[in-house]
Amino acid sequence: MKKTMLCILLTVIALVCCGCMSETVLNEAQETEAPEHVVSFIPESTPMPEPARLNVGIFGGSEALFKYADELMNSASTYVNHADGSYALNLSAVEKLDIADTEQGRSYTFTLREDLLWSDESRVTANDYALGILYDEFSGDALLGYEEYKNNKQPYFSGIRIHDENTLELIVSKAYCGDFFEAEYVKISPKKSTDSLMALDDGYGAYLSGIGEPMDVSCGPYMLFEADENSALLIRNEGFPGESGYYDEVLLKLIDGDPAALIAGGEIDICPDHSDDQAHDGVLELNYPASYYEALFFRCDEGVLSDVNVRKAVAHLADINGYDLILGDYSRAQWQYKESGALPEPYGFDILKANELLDMSAYAFEDDGRTAFDPAKAGGEENYLRCDEDGNPLEISFLLPENNAYAKDIANELSQNAKLSGLSVSFEYTDEESLANEYFYGKEHDGYFLCMEVGTFDDKYYSFYGGYSGTVFNPMGIDDPDLNVILESMRSCKDKAEYLKLWYEFQVRFSDICPAAFMRCGQESCLISDKLMTGEISPYRSWARGVAEIRPKE
Repeated sequence: MKKTMLCILLTVIALVCCGCMSETVLNEAQETEAPEHVVSFIPESTPMPEPARLNVGIFGGSEALFKYADELMNSASTYVNHADGSYALNLSAVEKLDIADTEQGRSYTFTLREDLLWSDESRVTANDYALGILYDEFSGDALLGYEEYKNNKQPYFSGIRIHDENTLELIVSKAYCGDFFEAEYVKISPKKSTDSLMALDDGYGAYLSGIGEPMDVSCGPYMLFEADENSALLIRNEGFPGESGYYDEVLLKLIDGDPAALIAGGEIDICPDHSDDQAHDGVLELNYPASYYEALFFRCDEGVLSDVNVRKAVAHLADINGYDLILGDYSRAQWQYKESGALPEPYGFDILKANELLDMSAYAFEDDGRTAFDPAKAGGEENYLRCDEDGNPLEISFLLPENNAYAKDIANELSQNAKLSGLSVSFEYTDEESLANEYFYGKEHDGYFLCMEVGTFDDKYYSFYGGYSGTVFNPMGIDDPDLNVILESMRSCKDKAEYLKLWYEFQVRFSDICPAAFMRCGQESCLISDKLMTGEISPYRSWARGVAEIRPKE
């Protein structure tokens, strides 16, 4: 959910990029004195030391600039995620949490820190956290009374209670209670109330009062000082009680060219999400597991790949070397992976095994539907294909993304090896948007190559439970009774050790039914000056927490 905190930044960017802001206006904006609250905590007689500044190079345009600035400016959510994706109460914002089961659901009562301030030095209140939910049309769907409030059946949101300016109660409805990832339902961030827009509670539940937008102030270790179309300068927010780290200022700037060379030359200190193609003196490349994997997904509910033996056979027909492969639905950055035992190994290249599996499928014959298929005849110039008893040949079509080297390697391998087992495979390439649309809504292909995100809210129930087969949650039609039982148990499990056991059983069963193959673990890289030191880097960790641990080497 994008915060409104950077409306000023994005407006400037949009105006400049569209050519709608004149040079005169820009110069006037740059000459404008800083807002009073920015310098109010510094006595006039105090000499101004040179601030410690971290220079960050960003690729990806204004959207990426927004992403990194937003995390530095908004770090007051009720929960945070550790580097391994696990949840923890955010002690920078919450002083105490009381959890109790009620007749209506599960109650989470947050007592906020009294020293938690907005960047304008006003207190962050329970009303602000309630506004954070009410202002977002799609937020709070697991809380009591969501449907009634959003559909205007009652004028208040009964699952949000503002007891006083320091105390907020959120009630998770019974339908969502017991979820192992229940903390995600009450992980919320505040929005600053205004005189014309606020959250109120008359004793029955919170409701939105007034019109307009929340105030553009920040509640994190840094606040926006100035911005243009290529950069954003953030300065330390003295009102944030959490750890902000060594640097007084963070300059985020869009870069073009070789980031390692820019670090080596001293123009920037760090470049997240980028690798060093050439070794540069003075530059460190820090590699870490990504939160995604790439794989070839199979349609399990219809077509030739509805037969598990055909799916497994395809998984044995590509000799993929030089890639970090897994077999399961997980990221190596997750705590579940790090704390689990040995997981199933990927299917290896094995033509003999592929033929054995296909002999157990419906496609065990020649084109007359009676004569057994002979692998010794396969691979010749003639199109010798496996057929079912009705003479239908074993033909499989895949949709792949353009300009993806790994997808093309898989296609090349399958094209060469499939005929050795009597398969005919075809590949069509398209852009990522069309690929995603076909994956979710189409029926024209038997399999799709996708990049699959594994987030901190890793509730596999929605993606693999049979009850969602054929919907946008489970478009490949996975419906396995044994897997369904495991998924139901995972949802209702609250004990971490028991959940980890079930998570392992899920991965094993996932490998048995083979809904996907050739799963390549993603990897991310971060470039940083060798003069600096940092903490653990992870795709699940807040960028603000990462910046707090960067400092010069002693």
